Amino acid sequence: MSHAELVSLFLALGLLVGVARALGEVASALRQPAVLGEILAGVLLGPTILGTFWPQATARLFPETGPVAFGLQAMTQVAVVLFLLVAGLEVDLSRIKRQGRMATVVSVTGMLFPFALGFAFVYAAPGLLGKPPETATFLYALFLATALSISALPVIAKILMDLHLFRTDLGMIILAAAIVNDFIGWLLFALVLGLIPGRHVEEGSFDIWTTVTATLAFAAGMLTVGRVALNQMVVRVQAHSAWPAGVLALCLSLALLCGAFAEWIGVHAIFGAFLVGVALGDSAHLRERTRLILHHFVAALFAPLFFASIGLRVNFVESFDPLLCLVVLAIACVGKVLGCGGGAILAGMPSREAWALGFGMNARGAMEIILGLLAREAGLIDDRMLVALVVMALVTSMLSGPLMEKMLARRKPARFVRYLRDRGFLILGSDKDPLQAIEAVAGGLSTALDSSLETLLEAIRRRDRLTGNDLAPGVRLAHARLSGISAPLVGVALCPEGFRSSGDAEKVRAVVVVLTPQDKEVQQIEVLTDLARTFLDARLRRLLLACSSALEMRALLRSSQSETQH
Repeated sequence: MSHAELVSLFLALGLLVGVARALGEVASALRQPAVLGEILAGVLLGPTILGTFWPQATARLFPETGPVAFGLQAMTQVAVVLFLLVAGLEVDLSRIKRQGRMATVVSVTGMLFPFALGFAFVYAAPGLLGKPPETATFLYALFLATALSISALPVIAKILMDLHLFRTDLGMIILAAAIVNDFIGWLLFALVLGLIPGRHVEEGSFDIWTTVTATLAFAAGMLTVGRVALNQMVVRVQAHSAWPAGVLALCLSLALLCGAFAEWIGVHAIFGAFLVGVALGDSAHLRERTRLILHHFVAALFAPLFFASIGLRVNFVESFDPLLCLVVLAIACVGKVLGCGGGAILAGMPSREAWALGFGMNARGAMEIILGLLAREAGLIDDRMLVALVVMALVTSMLSGPLMEKMLARRKPARFVRYLRDRGFLILGSDKDPLQAIEAVAGGLSTALDSSLETLLEAIRRRDRLTGNDLAPGVRLAHARLSGISAPLVGVALCPEGFRSSGDAEKVRAVVVVLTPQDKEVQQIEVLTDLARTFLDARLRRLLLACSSALEMRALLRSSQSETQH
């Protein structure tokens, strides 16, 4: 690569990761899965938006051919392989075994129903579904039925992680069903490619039956003998190498090697990486801290890179056919949701959880896009169908998480850091006593209220006489419920040396003021519970008392919450 090409490659990678992470955070703040923002980043930077208004920039940053294009493609392939490694590490095989019957029923019905629906629709209305005249109806029906029936394991795993459902029983059922679903999908994928007339067969590639046999043998070997062997490898590496570098190197190298093997036998590399993750994750010697480090490493760089790259694939404006997109999306959603949700109900799952499972399995992504791109290159479909498949993948990925939360009626508990106000954060000297500190914080919070400071202090005094005000050692709490606010307000005053003694056995070093709406008692309880849990942690309390700004306190609390969640 030339100097200019290296500059373009690094610039493209930096923009993709940066914008994807930023939009992922925005999506999370809006209570949407982060993957939604990461996919939209690619749409924003790709030919659909940036390419429409500034085509020279898109052509320079994300060229379709040449060394930069090859570099980006290679990075995105590595990204999805490593993401599937992390997803595999999170799989609890014991839970999957316990849910074996449920997962099997869901995967079978979730595959057969949309497959049959897509196949029948092509024969009933080939023109409506965009079949080119030169393409055989059977082959086109087989392709579309396969594309509509498989799920997107990377997208599903990311959504489950974002919604903190990955390690729940429901999450394990969804993941187990998706594994079986995609395994069958990969085999059908190979069958479709093998049946395309005139498709170039690379030297050394296997026929379809050899691929099927090798894939089954590989999966069986990794989940039996491979699990035992990798368990021994982990303990030996940890005993004779630096931690965590040795184990991380083992995980990454095995993921890439098995990804290469999977590609060699004729299936996608992510299948090999996922199997490695499952086998390694089952090791009793793999430390939880190692999983966490690997998760953050992949989630910060590789996952956003892969999901953002989806939006770079195609221009949605030039080849957008609204009717075709709507029909493909409707068939995909109806088939998958009814197939998976109905199968779960037949297997005995409560209806609300069953339909949440159906929406979770409805997420599409890499497989549909990869299959669509290869089919387009082989002349099996045209650009309109490729766009329809990408739109279907993006829309289902966007809707999956929110619809799951809607069906489960899940609501995230209120965290006090979300309501911490900059004007309510103060650093005071030891010449102040706790009461003066409370008045100072209340004064800062009163700027956001219609009530006067005197009214606010009177409400705090009335409340404190009933509930007391000891939150944790060295931490004083003052709180009140007001009728003039719609959301909680939190303020903090810190004094590292300790406020002027007022007869307390231990010096007060922090004063927290909490104001909550009069009609939201549950929200008040959640905020106060979160405050107590936070400040009763001695290590975290020590770090919080050393903060110099509200921004620093938010950063500390968000990082600590992230570690707890994973």
